Formats: sequence, C-alpha cells, structure tokens
Amino acid sequence: MNVQTGGLLVNGAGPYITIANIKAAIEAALEDGDVTVTGTFSIATEESLELTIPDGQTVVWQADYSGSNSINISGSGAFEIASGGKITSSAFLGYTLYFYGGVSAFVGTGGAVESTDGIAIGVIENASLTVDGGTVSSKDDYAIEALDTAAVVIKSGTVENAGGSSRTISIGGAATLAITGGNIKNTGTPTLLIYISNNAVLYVGGQPTIAAGGISRYGSSIGYYTGAANQTAFDTAGSYNFTVGTNLFRLDARPTLAKGVAGGTGYTYTAGSADAYLGKVVASLPSGLDITGVVANPTTAAHSFSGNTVTFSGAYDYNDITLAVTGTLAGGKIPVSFTTASFGVNIKAGLQVNGVGPYTTVAAIKAAIEAALEDSDVTVTGELSGVAEALYLTIPADKKVVWQADYYAVNSNVVINGSGTL
Repeated sequence: MNVQTGGLLVNGAGPYITIANIKAAIEAALEDGDVTVTGTFSIATEESLELTIPDGQTVVWQADYSGSNSINISGSGAFEIASGGKITSSAFLGYTLYFYGGVSAFVGTGGAVESTDGIAIGVIENASLTVDGGTVSSKDDYAIEALDTAAVVIKSGTVENAGGSSRTISIGGAATLAITGGNIKNTGTPTLLIYISNNAVLYVGGQPTIAAGGISRYGSSIGYYTGAANQTAFDTAGSYNFTVGTNLFRLDARPTLAKGVAGGTGYTYTAGSADAYLGKVVASLPSGLDITGVVANPTTAAHSFSGNTVTFSGAYDYNDITLAVTGTLAGGKIPVSFTTASFGVNIKAGLQVNGVGPYTTVAAIKAAIEAALEDSDVTVTGELSGVAEALYLTIPADKKVVWQADYYAVNSNVVINGSGTL
C-alpha cells in the first residue's frame, strides 16, 4: 500500500500524487519544452519513478521529494537539482537517483541528494554528473558510484559518506572523475574517500578538500593531479597502490626533456652553456594527455605540439621557460589547463643541406652545399643568425640552389659565383 503526503507541481500544474501521474505529467510537458518540478511530496513505495528526458530538454527539480524508492533517469537531455530541490530515499541497497543512457545531471547550489540506506547517485553508460555547489550524501553506502564510460565532475559543494562503512565515491569500468573543488568527506568507518578501479581515470586539480591518503586504486586505473598539495590525497607510501610515474602523474611538473625528433640532434642544457646542441628539443608531458593548445613563456620560443609533447626549434637559449597548457585526459573526457614548472632549453640553430646537417660555420655550409651540387640540385633550410663571415658559393651551370633558410649575416654578405641558378 502506498502512503503519500503532499504533491508535486509540473510547470505549476498539479498537484500529482502518484508515481504514474508524476511520470506522465513530466514527460508530457517535456514534449513542449523544459520542465520545472516544485512542491513537497513524500511517498512510501518501492515503485521506481522512471523518466526519459529527450535531447535538448531539461528538467529543473526544485521539489522536496522523499520516498523509499529510486528515481531512474535516462535519455540524452539534462536533469538539474536546483536551489530548494531535494531528493531523499531509503531504498534498501538501491539508488536514490540513477542516471543512464546519455543524460547530463547537475546538482547545483542549494540542491541536495541523500540516501539513508543505499547509494545516493549512480551514473552508468554515457551519462554524466556535475556537482557544483550542491550536496550528495549517503548514510550507509557510496555517495556516488560511476561505471561504464560515465563521467563525474565535482567543482564545489559537498560529497559525503555520513556514517556508513563504505567509501564516499567509487569509480569503475572506464568511467572518469574530475575533482577541481568541493569537500569530499567520510564520517563513517573506514574513512577512505575515493576508490578507482578497472580502467577508470581520476584528475584532481584546483583546491578541493580531500583528506590525506583518501584515494585508493586497483586494476589499470590512473590518477593525475596538478598542484603539490593535491598529491597528499594519494598515499604513495602506504597501501593505496599508487606509484609515481606509473599510474600517478603530476601534469604541471617540469616536463621530461630529450633529444629532438628524427633528423634533429637537439638536447637541453642550462641556458648560457657553451655546449648547446643543434636541432630540436622535445618536452614530454605525462602520457594520456592530449594537448590542444600551448603558449611558451617567453613567447619567442619557436614551438609546436602534438599529443603530449611540445617541440622547440630554432636558436633558443633560456633558463626559465614555462608552458601554459590546455588539453584533455581520458580521450577528451576530462578538460585540463595548467602551467608547468620552469625548465631550460639551449639550442643552436644551423642550416641543413638536402636535409643533412645542421651546419653552423661558413666553412661547413660552403663545403656541404658545393659537395652536394656535384650530384644534384640543392635545397637549403634551417635558421642561423649572427654570422660575421662572408659566404662564397660557386654554382655550376646546370645546377640550382633553392634557398628556404632564414640566414642573418652581420657585417658580411653572401657572394654567388658561377653560371647556375639561385
């Protein structure tokens, strides 16, 4: 027998006092546009409220709803628990809210979801959940569980296990969790906060409140973070299975610096060093990062990016370079932005002759070009500046030199002899 009090209003119409009538009213109203649900309603039933929200439509929940059932939401639209909205359930071993399909869920400031005997929010398949100012809590189980390829983002607000024996958040499958703010709490026992497993990906940035050692992992899951303070949440010395450089990476650390790409012989040394190398230098950031934009400071550094690498080229000698990076993790599912720690690059530029080189002295350039002209036409590429000695070249009658290089001579010139073509 269903026992209920109060009722729900759908876009001001109602009240509706049965699960069937609430479902029918909301889905009928969605055919014409967005829906706002208000009112106060309590019902003792195990009958789930099943809602499908079409693409482009939003249900804004401002009602105070309590029951012993679950609310299951699918589709590809949006469900927002706004200020004044609250959903509480005592569903045993179930969910208060369960999102699946491709629905986007949002718990905003003043919104709350609570379970007294199960999991507060479950997110599966391609659904997503953002907590930004609201409260998600469970008194007996996870506050949030995500599986499959679901995505969870916590920007602000509170996510809490308020007395149970489980973790606060559990992420499995290939799901993702990004925490950039908010307070992740566990006042139950044990006091573990976040558990990631299987192929899940976790990112912690900003200034969230997460207790030290509050994150544990299993399987092939990976953790990323920015900011030294956020590493304390990952207990790398205890039993939480994180190993720096293997499954835990700091994005804004100093990049790994190495010799350049094929054809380059670049290396990195302290700026001003006499043993700078030629060619290109590659700065590698953690694997799994896909860079979508980067600005090197100082901006005079010639650079390009691909995947998780930034390549420097041309003459460059500086000891305090930083990279302002935008990109994504987990195949585009987690957007990130950060600035790396500083590092030095010292590259001598030079000229290449038919792809061979680079050459940095006038004598070497002259010898390389004229030797190559004995066999074929020549293409000169690269960059070299500050040359204070004249370059004399002789081009045979049937040969051509194609000059594509950036060459800057100081108080000197380039003299061409012969009857060939430049």
